[in-house]
Formats: sequence, C-alpha cells, structure tokens
Amino acid sequence: MINIDLLKGRGLATKNIAHSITALIVAVVVPAVMAIVMISFIIHFKITATIQKKRIANFETRIKQSADILQFRRNFENEAKTIKKCLSDVSVSINKYMQWSHVIESVVNNIPDSMILTKLEAQQKPLKIKKTADDNSKKTTTTNATVRTLTITINGNWGINYDKEVQEFKNKLSSSPAIGPYLSKIKVSRKSQESENKETTRYEIDCTFKPLI
Repeated sequence: MINIDLLKGRGLATKNIAHSITALIVAVVVPAVMAIVMISFIIHFKITATIQKKRIANFETRIKQSADILQFRRNFENEAKTIKKCLSDVSVSINKYMQWSHVIESVVNNIPDSMILTKLEAQQKPLKIKKTADDNSKKTTTTNATVRTLTITINGNWGINYDKEVQEFKNKLSSSPAIGPYLSKIKVSRKSQESENKETTRYEIDCTFKPLI
C-alpha cells in the first residue's frame, strides 16, 4: 500500500500523537478506576465489618443477659427448694411436737384452789411402732414416733385428804380440749414429803400422750 502525504508529513504525526494520548489516558484512567473500585470495596468492607462487630456485640450482650437470667432462675429455684424444705420441716415439727403452752395453761387453770403446783415436767422420748403393711399381708413396717409425758406435782397440807380434789382435777384434764383428745392415760400417785420442816401431802399426776407419728 502506498501512502501519499498531502500534508507533507504532518498527518502521520497527528495520528501518532492521538495514539499516544489515548495510551496515556488508558494508562492513567484504568488504574484510577481500579483504585476507586478498590477503595470503595475497602470502605464497604470496613462498614460491613463495623456493622457485624456491633451485631456480634449485641448478640454477646444478649447471651450474657440470658445467661444471667438463667443463673438467677437457677438460684431462685434452689432457694425456693430450700424454703419449701424448711417449711416442710416446720410442718413436720408442728405435727410431732404439741404446743405445750395450751397444755400448761389448762393445767394451771384447773389446779384445785386448796393445793399448789410445785413441779411441772415435760418429756419426749422416741418410739418405734410396728405396723402391718396391708390387710392381706403379714409384712410389717417400722415407723418412728414420739411419746410425750407430762408430770404434774401438786402439794397440800399434811393430814388433809385431797383425793376428791385430785380426782376432779384429773377429770378436768381428761375433758380439756387441749389435753383430753391427745391423752393415752393418766396415773395418779400419792406421797408425803417434808417442806420447810412441815410434812405435806404430794400428788403426782403422770399424763402420757398418744404417740405422734
């Protein structure tokens, strides 16, 4: 192919300059665009990473709060179990140990006017009771129980017979709502003793209560 340069060499030079400018633009613009894309990607990555870190922190906070709530619940349940056990123990104690205050009040209120109370002693002893398992079986089971006794000592003047007063006192104790329903037996004994160089008549009333299981 034959090139005819009507511009006397200036046309070819112009074409070379255009190619050079294009190459320069490509060399500058492409890296710049790539740099912008990379920067945008990095910024997007940093923003995404920040958001994810915040979400992770929120999740960790929620997990910790949930763990604290769970631990609180466990502690509460343990305390509730302890309280229930204490209440159960108190209930058992109330069933096993009769309130002596009502018994003492009944004793004091019914003592004969002509006699004085000199001693009041309460005792509790353990007892094992054997029970049959059921009607159709000969097997027996052993149950722990408590037997309570109350010894009342009252004195009167020597030479006076207080048997009638003591018998009335015994009957009043047997019919007392605080004592009667729980009594198993009452035993009365009469003795004499010296008090302040004077002989007196002494009565001991032993009250045995029904076993508490």
